Amino acid sequence: MNTHQKMLEVANQALRQAVEQLRFDPHKPALHAHAPANWLNDPNGLVYFNGEYHLFYQHNPFAPEHWGSGRIHWGHMKSKDLVHWEHLPIALAPSEDYDRDGCFSGGAAVQDGKLYLFYTSNIFTVPPGLPDDLLQQQCVAVSEDGIHFEKSELNPLIKHPPAGIGQDNHFRDPNVFFHDGTWYMLVGNRLGDNGKILLYRSDDLLRWEYVKVFGESSGDMGYMWECPDFFSLNGKDVLAFSPQGIGWPDQPNISGYYLGRLDYETLNFSHGEFYKLDHGFDFYAPQSFTDGKGRRILFGWMRMPRNAEKQWAGSMTLPRELRVTGNRLTIHPVEELTLLRQQQITVSDVRLRQDNRTTYPGIKGTCIELLCTFDLTNTDAAEFGLELRSSLDGDQKTVVTYSKEHNTITLDRNQSGDYVSGTRVLEMQRRAEKLELHIFLDTCMMEMFINYGEYVMSGWLFPDPGNEEIAFFSRGGSTTIKSVDCWGLKL
Repeated sequence: MNTHQKMLEVANQALRQAVEQLRFDPHKPALHAHAPANWLNDPNGLVYFNGEYHLFYQHNPFAPEHWGSGRIHWGHMKSKDLVHWEHLPIALAPSEDYDRDGCFSGGAAVQDGKLYLFYTSNIFTVPPGLPDDLLQQQCVAVSEDGIHFEKSELNPLIKHPPAGIGQDNHFRDPNVFFHDGTWYMLVGNRLGDNGKILLYRSDDLLRWEYVKVFGESSGDMGYMWECPDFFSLNGKDVLAFSPQGIGWPDQPNISGYYLGRLDYETLNFSHGEFYKLDHGFDFYAPQSFTDGKGRRILFGWMRMPRNAEKQWAGSMTLPRELRVTGNRLTIHPVEELTLLRQQQITVSDVRLRQDNRTTYPGIKGTCIELLCTFDLTNTDAAEFGLELRSSLDGDQKTVVTYSKEHNTITLDRNQSGDYVSGTRVLEMQRRAEKLELHIFLDTCMMEMFINYGEYVMSGWLFPDPGNEEIAFFSRGGSTTIKSVDCWGLKL
């Protein structure tokens, strides 16, 4: 048994013990992919391999927190339908001199029937917690069965960025893609206060040469570009990433994308403006992949509030399908989520009276899917919306409000329970005749897809158990609801 196998056994044993000690928690996600216990962050190595979906993730099997020497591993789960997930043994452990302080984020590639996991090795060069205390390098591990991985003897494959181009203490998150016989790798990087993405290429996935700076912030888009993800979709090229340091007051943790075109002769990427992938509270570090149906599927990390005292921390979003519509991506819940649907209740063609709060029999629950369509042409209310996971007296609730004057949607979780607070305001770019809100509620999470995937807003909620009411309201006039469909959801 080599060192890596020994470290994996230690980690898997610790995780088994953590699972055995789990107490019942009504907030533990029921529908979302999450670790069996303890810490989870970024989705890694998303891939469709041998007819199954594989989801790897950053994982601390020893505690529900991230930081610490040698703590970050790669957890692993797989699924045949993107809904029912099977937990597998931990895939990667920090076992070698070059990755002794953590196997950080990265991506996957398939070649000649083998699965390659590219990751960032981490070494603390000074005591943990001090500024810029990292040495980060790019590595690979390979598997023939998709479960057991061997680290390459060539590791680290990329030891540092070129001198004067980037810092080796912020050099992480390799993303690999293939085009016309050549493999390419993007790596997030930083130089001073300028975020960058560096481009490498290879013929064999093992020997990489530096090509150029693929993109950079030039001082206006943050000091570090994490988690790059490049792909082509419907004739367009997309670069998604998570820039640190933008400091937008409404959403400090940003993940978004550029839509454009990559010239493979010059390897110049021209693009339009930056768009957010999620306008809610806790979404970060997304990654996507192409599945066996040709769809582009995305998962994001739902970052747990730091003050949440749980035996688990973090979750993935529900799987989302990306499509190109005009010069934007639209984002949709994958069709497989309909497998979760149980009983259905429908309300149609109702009028909400001014300053009235209305509930409908059966439209409530802890884990539910709501599809609400409002007729804006026959609505004269100044604002309207709904309260989610509300108590009977309305003191605890999460509030979604549409302003007709400003064409905005506000997500308010100041009364959403423990650990969370604040509001997010989405300013929609176009006015439509209808407003569609497609909402998924889990035990402590919500995801809301707006106007057929034009926007998404997500966030943690921690309501008291039993607070399951859904209430609709209209203020400053009347509101027309075309339809509300509600399904109970169950694995």
